[in-house]
Amino acid sequence: MQRGLALPAAALLLIAAIGCGGEGKKYENDDHDFSIRLPEGWQLEEGVDGLIMRATPADAEEHLPSISVVITDLPAELAGHENPAVRYTGWLLDQWKREEERAALEGPTGNRGWIRYKIVEQRPRSSVNRLRPSVLVYQRWPETNVQIVDACFHRDGKIYIVRGRARVSDFETYAPTFKESIETFQFE
Repeated sequence: MQRGLALPAAALLLIAAIGCGGEGKKYENDDHDFSIRLPEGWQLEEGVDGLIMRATPADAEEHLPSISVVITDLPAELAGHENPAVRYTGWLLDQWKREEERAALEGPTGNRGWIRYKIVEQRPRSSVNRLRPSVLVYQRWPETNVQIVDACFHRDGKIYIVRGRARVSDFETYAPTFKESIETFQFE
Protein backbone atom coordinates (compact mmCIF):
# COMPACT_ATOMS: atom_id res chain seq x y z
CA MET A 1 0.00 0.00 0.00
CA GLN A 2 2.84 2.43 0.74
CA ARG A 3 4.38 1.75 -2.70
CA GLY A 4 1.21 3.12 -4.33
CA LEU A 5 1.65 6.44 -2.54
CA ALA A 6 5.34 6.84 -3.38
CA LEU A 7 4.81 7.93 -7.00
CA PRO A 8 2.12 10.57 -6.32
CA ALA A 9 4.18 11.95 -3.41
CA ALA A 10 7.29 12.13 -5.61
CA ALA A 11 5.31 13.91 -8.34
CA LEU A 12 4.05 16.50 -5.85
CA LEU A 13 7.59 17.11 -4.60
CA LEU A 14 8.81 17.59 -8.19
CA ILE A 15 6.03 20.10 -8.92
CA ALA A 16 6.84 22.01 -5.73
CA ALA A 17 10.57 21.98 -6.53
CA ILE A 18 10.16 23.55 -9.98
CA GLY A 19 7.66 26.12 -8.82
CA CYS A 20 4.56 25.12 -10.78
CA GLY A 21 1.12 26.01 -9.56
CA GLY A 22 2.15 28.42 -6.82
CA GLU A 23 1.85 32.15 -6.44
CA GLY A 24 5.61 32.63 -6.39
CA LYS A 25 7.19 35.93 -5.47
CA LYS A 26 6.61 39.20 -7.26
CA TYR A 27 9.65 40.99 -8.64
CA GLU A 28 9.15 44.70 -9.26
CA ASN A 29 11.58 46.88 -11.16
CA ASP A 30 10.90 50.57 -10.58
CA ASP A 31 13.66 51.72 -12.96
CA HIS A 32 11.99 50.02 -15.93
CA ASP A 33 8.37 50.01 -14.66
CA PHE A 34 7.55 46.32 -14.89
CA SER A 35 6.83 43.40 -12.62
CA ILE A 36 6.83 39.62 -12.97
CA ARG A 37 6.11 36.71 -10.66
CA LEU A 38 8.98 34.28 -10.14
CA PRO A 39 8.84 30.70 -8.88
CA GLU A 40 8.92 30.34 -5.11
CA GLY A 41 12.40 29.55 -3.83
CA TRP A 42 14.26 30.71 -6.94
CA GLN A 43 17.23 33.01 -6.32
CA LEU A 44 17.28 36.46 -7.87
CA GLU A 45 20.26 38.28 -9.40
CA GLU A 46 20.03 41.80 -10.83
CA GLY A 47 22.24 43.47 -13.42
CA VAL A 48 24.31 40.41 -14.39
CA ASP A 49 25.46 39.37 -17.88
CA GLY A 50 23.63 42.28 -19.52
CA LEU A 51 20.30 41.22 -18.01
CA ILE A 52 17.95 43.35 -15.96
CA MET A 53 17.32 40.31 -13.75
CA ARG A 54 17.74 36.53 -13.67
CA ALA A 55 16.14 33.97 -11.36
CA THR A 56 17.35 30.38 -10.95
CA PRO A 57 16.65 27.51 -8.57
CA ALA A 58 19.08 27.35 -5.63
CA ASP A 59 20.72 24.22 -7.05
CA ALA A 60 21.01 25.48 -10.66
CA GLU A 61 24.23 24.75 -12.54
CA GLU A 62 25.44 27.19 -15.19
CA HIS A 63 22.31 29.33 -14.55
CA LEU A 64 20.03 26.63 -15.96
CA PRO A 65 17.12 26.63 -15.73
CA SER A 66 16.51 30.36 -15.53
CA ILE A 67 13.97 33.10 -16.09
CA SER A 68 15.37 36.46 -17.09
CA VAL A 69 14.37 39.86 -18.43
CA VAL A 70 16.40 41.87 -20.91
CA ILE A 71 15.44 45.23 -22.37
CA THR A 72 16.75 46.54 -25.68
CA ASP A 73 16.10 49.69 -27.66
CA LEU A 74 13.92 49.27 -30.70
CA PRO A 75 16.13 49.94 -33.76
CA ALA A 76 15.17 53.27 -35.37
CA GLU A 77 14.33 51.61 -38.71
CA LEU A 78 11.60 49.58 -36.96
CA ALA A 79 9.87 52.48 -35.23
CA GLY A 80 6.38 53.33 -36.43
CA HIS A 81 5.46 49.73 -37.20
CA GLU A 82 1.96 48.68 -36.10
CA ASN A 83 3.40 46.00 -33.82
CA PRO A 84 7.09 46.79 -33.19
CA ALA A 85 7.81 43.63 -31.17
CA VAL A 86 6.68 41.47 -34.09
CA ARG A 87 8.79 43.52 -36.51
CA TYR A 88 11.77 43.41 -34.15
CA THR A 89 11.61 39.62 -33.91
CA GLY A 90 11.51 39.26 -37.71
CA TRP A 91 14.44 41.68 -37.99
CA LEU A 92 16.42 39.72 -35.36
CA LEU A 93 15.71 36.39 -37.07
CA ASP A 94 16.90 37.90 -40.37
CA GLN A 95 20.12 39.04 -38.63
CA TRP A 96 20.72 35.52 -37.27
CA LYS A 97 20.04 33.99 -40.69
CA ARG A 98 22.54 36.36 -42.37
CA GLU A 99 25.10 35.60 -39.66
CA GLU A 100 24.62 31.86 -40.19
CA GLU A 101 24.95 32.25 -43.98
CA ARG A 102 28.12 34.34 -43.57
CA ALA A 103 29.59 31.75 -41.18
CA ALA A 104 28.79 28.96 -43.68
CA LEU A 105 30.76 30.79 -46.36
CA GLU A 106 33.73 31.17 -44.02
CA GLY A 107 33.89 27.46 -43.19
CA PRO A 108 32.28 24.81 -40.99
CA THR A 109 31.01 26.19 -37.70
CA GLY A 110 28.65 23.47 -36.53
CA ASN A 111 24.88 23.53 -36.36
CA ARG A 112 23.75 26.70 -34.66
CA GLY A 113 20.25 25.38 -34.07
CA TRP A 114 16.69 25.85 -35.18
CA ILE A 115 14.43 28.80 -34.59
CA ARG A 116 10.68 28.80 -34.86
CA TYR A 117 8.42 31.59 -33.78
CA LYS A 118 4.74 32.11 -33.28
CA ILE A 119 3.10 35.51 -33.50
CA VAL A 120 0.21 36.03 -31.13
CA GLU A 121 -2.17 38.94 -30.94
CA GLN A 122 -1.20 41.70 -28.56
CA ARG A 123 -4.20 42.64 -26.45
CA PRO A 124 -5.13 43.40 -22.85
CA ARG A 125 -5.75 40.49 -20.51
CA SER A 126 -7.29 40.91 -17.06
CA SER A 127 -6.18 44.55 -16.77
CA VAL A 128 -4.88 47.30 -19.02
CA ASN A 129 -1.29 46.77 -17.79
CA ARG A 130 -1.14 43.02 -18.43
CA LEU A 131 -0.43 42.12 -22.02
CA ARG A 132 0.01 38.93 -23.91
CA PRO A 133 3.40 38.82 -25.58
CA SER A 134 3.45 40.05 -29.15
CA VAL A 135 5.81 37.25 -30.14
CA LEU A 136 6.88 33.92 -28.68
CA VAL A 137 10.20 32.61 -30.00
CA TYR A 138 11.30 29.04 -29.33
CA GLN A 139 14.97 28.32 -29.90
CA ARG A 140 17.19 25.29 -29.52
CA TRP A 141 20.98 25.60 -29.66
CA PRO A 142 22.44 22.08 -30.10
CA GLU A 143 26.05 23.05 -29.43
CA THR A 144 25.11 24.34 -25.97
CA ASN A 145 22.27 21.85 -25.30
CA VAL A 146 19.97 24.77 -24.38
CA GLN A 147 16.37 25.43 -25.32
CA ILE A 148 14.80 28.87 -24.90
CA VAL A 149 11.40 30.52 -24.99
CA ASP A 150 11.36 34.30 -25.43
CA ALA A 151 8.26 36.42 -24.93
CA CYS A 152 8.59 39.90 -26.44
CA PHE A 153 6.70 42.96 -25.27
CA HIS A 154 6.94 46.55 -26.56
CA ARG A 155 6.64 49.83 -24.72
CA ASP A 156 8.00 53.34 -25.30
CA GLY A 157 10.56 52.43 -27.98
CA LYS A 158 11.94 49.44 -26.08
CA ILE A 159 11.57 45.69 -26.44
CA TYR A 160 11.19 43.74 -23.18
CA ILE A 161 12.19 40.09 -23.56
CA VAL A 162 11.16 37.62 -20.87
CA ARG A 163 13.28 34.51 -21.39
CA GLY A 164 12.98 30.98 -20.01
CA ARG A 165 16.10 28.82 -20.51
CA ALA A 166 16.74 25.17 -19.69
CA ARG A 167 18.74 22.24 -20.94
CA VAL A 168 16.99 20.55 -23.86
CA SER A 169 16.38 17.43 -21.73
CA ASP A 170 14.73 19.54 -18.98
CA PHE A 171 12.85 22.10 -21.06
CA GLU A 172 9.46 20.36 -21.09
CA THR A 173 9.65 19.99 -17.29
CA TYR A 174 10.20 23.72 -16.82
CA ALA A 175 7.98 24.96 -19.68
CA PRO A 176 4.91 25.36 -17.39
CA THR A 177 7.03 27.37 -14.93
CA PHE A 178 8.26 29.64 -17.73
CA LYS A 179 4.70 30.06 -19.03
CA GLU A 180 3.41 31.03 -15.59
CA SER A 181 6.04 33.74 -15.18
CA ILE A 182 5.57 35.08 -18.71
CA GLU A 183 1.83 35.35 -18.12
CA THR A 184 2.40 37.50 -15.03
CA PHE A 185 4.65 40.06 -16.74
CA GLN A 186 3.08 43.50 -16.61
CA PHE A 187 3.96 47.14 -17.03
CA GLU A 188 3.50 49.21 -13.92
